[in-house]
Amino acid sequence: MKKKKKQKNRQNKKPRQHVITLDMGRPVAANGLSIDPKTGKASLLFNGRPLLPVQANIEVSYNRNKGPKSLVNANTNPSLLYPNPNRVLEQFDLIIAVDTNWKDVDGERIAVTATIYGRNTKIKVREHTSIEMGIRQCFEYRNPACKPENLGWQQIIEMLQRNPEYNKTMKVALIVDSDLNMLKDYNKRLKPVIDGFYLPENFELIYASAESSSESIANQMIAKADSISRTLLNQIIKENDPSNLILVDNQPFSHCRKWDVAVA
Repeated sequence: MKKKKKQKNRQNKKPRQHVITLDMGRPVAANGLSIDPKTGKASLLFNGRPLLPVQANIEVSYNRNKGPKSLVNANTNPSLLYPNPNRVLEQFDLIIAVDTNWKDVDGERIAVTATIYGRNTKIKVREHTSIEMGIRQCFEYRNPACKPENLGWQQIIEMLQRNPEYNKTMKVALIVDSDLNMLKDYNKRLKPVIDGFYLPENFELIYASAESSSESIANQMIAKADSISRTLLNQIIKENDPSNLILVDNQPFSHCRKWDVAVA
């Protein structure tokens, strides 16, 4: 089962590092930096003229004895460079936090994936990001043949693609809290999320730690998904009632079950 350390109150007192990493696509000799004091928007300059990166990434972290702890790591719009990680979410039409907890019980692996959906309301309030959130559903998988967390991402993506309201022009963010070191390759479609399944072009994976829910909207969403997933997994194990499990073929798991969760 995925284990998470309890968040310590003193963690919030640790100084944060907000780092924006830029890929210019070619060697560039920048000689200036401009930061809007009101919005925090940053611009890289050469002789007073703005330079536009090909790609940009923002990471929020803090130092610890065993190395930096990443709290948020996400690609961002190269023309909108803000150190506030909430601003990253404004790029997307739909934001989904996906968290999976699992446990081996009596020789069987039980995994529960919880989803929190968010929509960018497009309300343009200076220095504010507006995301409406709602709990949707949880999914139970038995005996996954691959990493349970990645299976959860793949299944949620495919379910969304089957939704009649979905279209390929939508920009979709999946907030996750595992495989941080692999997200860059997944987002570039260099490696599959699970065997044979690559991230669709209009999807982007964003890392947010569930251990620090107050850090950003992304952290708040993934922490809520984690809590729901763990609670339901414990309930399933305690009740030990397999009556509604569906046997499936040609999937990387043996059985599944959908759980509806009321909006909080």
